[in-house]
Amino acid sequence: MSLLRDYIFPVVYALVGCYCATWGLATFSIAALTYLGVDFHTAEIAVFIVAFIFSLILFLWAFSRETFWLTNTATYIAGALLTGIGLWLQTIILN
Repeated sequence: MSLLRDYIFPVVYALVGCYCATWGLATFSIAALTYLGVDFHTAEIAVFIVAFIFSLILFLWAFSRETFWLTNTATYIAGALLTGIGLWLQTIILN
């Protein structure tokens, strides 16, 4: 039980939280750049390159913090907010 709680769960939670935050950043950034007039595919490629580096840095930060639950909750909330704003921007662009 200690192996799961002390080693495996922190890695899984950090990976999932970083994935959510990175997906939110990508959704928001692609929608914002498209709204500002950048071609969709150009924005997509540029954001995915930046998102890869962002996810690596965020994972190392989230995994190394001592306030583990607070850090991962912040990544989940940031991912949800950025995804929501990105989806809202997409509906504005499509209408």
